[in-house]
Amino acid sequence: MTKRARQETSPPQTVRQRKTTISRVFRILECLVHSGTGMSIRDLASAVGAPSSTVHRLCKGMAAEGVLVWQSDARRYDWGPSWFRLTGSMSRSDEMRRLALPIMEKVTQLCNETTLLVRYDRTSRKVTLTDQVECAQPLRYHPVLGVPLPAHAGASGKAVLAFLPGGEIERILAAGLETVTARTITDPARLRRDLAEIRKRGYCVSHGERTLGAVGLACPIFDGKSNVVGALMVTIPEYRFNRHLERRVVSRLREEAERLSRLLGMSQDLDYPLQSRHDRLLTGLGGPHAFRPVNVRAAWRRRPTTVPT
Repeated sequence: MTKRARQETSPPQTVRQRKTTISRVFRILECLVHSGTGMSIRDLASAVGAPSSTVHRLCKGMAAEGVLVWQSDARRYDWGPSWFRLTGSMSRSDEMRRLALPIMEKVTQLCNETTLLVRYDRTSRKVTLTDQVECAQPLRYHPVLGVPLPAHAGASGKAVLAFLPGGEIERILAAGLETVTARTITDPARLRRDLAEIRKRGYCVSHGERTLGAVGLACPIFDGKSNVVGALMVTIPEYRFNRHLERRVVSRLREEAERLSRLLGMSQDLDYPLQSRHDRLLTGLGGPHAFRPVNVRAAWRRRPTTVPT
């Protein structure tokens, strides 16, 4: 091969350097995982097979992001707060998925409709469909998993949005309400009224707000601190949907979403203060306080005499 041919087939130097840097960062993290007690720059350099100055520069970069911390007394690097926040979130997510899977399988088996697990990310203020258990129906929807979605569009998001603290709801509304389909609610006042109704019923039903032709039914999931962390959802083609099916699915969803919340540590007697002042003004229940406690368990167990459409 000629010198010119070798130059044309070789990757640019910057690309090679980037790959080397990523590889070294990964090796540093891997070494710290196995050590369990932190490591000095000299030990890390020996394990990674790189100069101490290079390892020190990479570790300083990760320390600036909070992934690592420099323990000056022991003269070693150890895990920082960002690392624990990231891995803790992953651990909680894995635990929730592990606990949810048999519950989702049960809902799908009893209702013969597809069940989905929804996670809420407080940083992005979006929801993500993480897992699904498909039904045996010949016509069913195949939602895309793992993609962050706006919380105001569809049952999966609104079942979460309705039970967030009032200030967080207002920040989401202030950021703008994207039109996903022609049925997506983009008027803040109308959405506030819709969220107030969801809190009263304890579940959300939406028709084509995220996917035209699809009906979504969802109930919120809470953790041990009474924070809403996601939702349990069933999606149904609109032509197959009716009030009898809604009552049957909602009854099962309420029960199983509550059971999953209990497994995640939710208190037996849960009073969640999410009825905000503007909700009470809209319903003629105004008063001097910013919040009024709402018993979520009672809301879930309430059986409406008529099912809203």
